[in-house]
Amino acid sequence: MSHYHHLVGPDMIEAAVALIAINDTETAKKYYQAVIADFEPLARLWQGQPEEPITAEDLISLKALLGAYDGFARLESNHYYSDQRQRLEQIIQGSENSLL
Repeated sequence: MSHYHHLVGPDMIEAAVALIAINDTETAKKYYQAVIADFEPLARLWQGQPEEPITAEDLISLKALLGAYDGFARLESNHYYSDQRQRLEQIIQGSENSLL
């Protein structure tokens, strides 16, 4: 998943939701973890508040990462990614405000 995060990420989240629906939560966790592992570097890039505006593709990717954090937290009943999630929400909110 090194390219096309904005295409792959949402599909991985949807696939995880479908896996949960058929009670395959272990595989769903792996899908969420794959998104987290592959997309966190993108989130770190945007945490530095670069000069250029966030792209629509990156915004889609960051929202997929947020979905992975949420999905994993629901399955694990924990808040392991709560700090990362909070920072990510700030990035997303800031980028959406700049698009308005």
